[in-house]
Amino acid sequence: MTIEVLAKVDIVAEALKQLGIRYEDCYPEFLIEQKIPSNQDQTILIIPKINILEEDESYFSLDSYILIVDSNTGIIKNKFFESKRWESDALFLDEISIDVPLYQVTKNQTAFGVRVRHRTQSQPNPYTEESISLFLPVQDKLKKILDNFITHEYSGEWNMICEGESTSSKKVLIMSRHPTNGFFDIKIDHTITERTTFKLGEQDCEEKEEVKKFKELLVYTNNTYEILKNKVSEK
Repeated sequence: MTIEVLAKVDIVAEALKQLGIRYEDCYPEFLIEQKIPSNQDQTILIIPKINILEEDESYFSLDSYILIVDSNTGIIKNKFFESKRWESDALFLDEISIDVPLYQVTKNQTAFGVRVRHRTQSQPNPYTEESISLFLPVQDKLKKILDNFITHEYSGEWNMICEGESTSSKKVLIMSRHPTNGFFDIKIDHTITERTTFKLGEQDCEEKEEVKKFKELLVYTNNTYEILKNKVSEK
């Protein structure tokens, strides 16, 4: 009996070959692959091609290739491209990740998310921002149906010892079954937390916190999801 052993295909190398991109022209820290949980035969790839890279890397700009490829062969099935989509400067590009499981945006269509996090490197004035974009396979393309929607934002100012103030904003996306223009609305649970720290006496550092909760709604209009302003209401 003959046992045939098939070599595992390097799907990243295969995708780069099809795109005509050299590996050394990519920013490897953000080169990501993720199998689709509901369809292991397909893999999402993020290819960050360097557009601009200063010598000390204090500033760089990346072209985005976001792909769905065959998990076994690396053949590209769907593609999205945008020049200079990701930048890093004073607001440092910290992380790019693929958001699965999938978002059920219509009865028969699912989208996946790409999350991007930026932050400053200042300790007395920290700032962090995370956003999500949603991509939907359409024929051989990936259609961007939500663009850089901020899901987490944190800013603060403190004296590095005790006294200071900070604000944290977090938004959780929840798919609904109510359609607008053929696409299900996305409910948003929005929580804003404001904290103040202050000295109480000579030794103690106390904290005061205020939490506000809101309901928001993303609806599909003009080929993309947008916040429906008049639907925002506080709990």
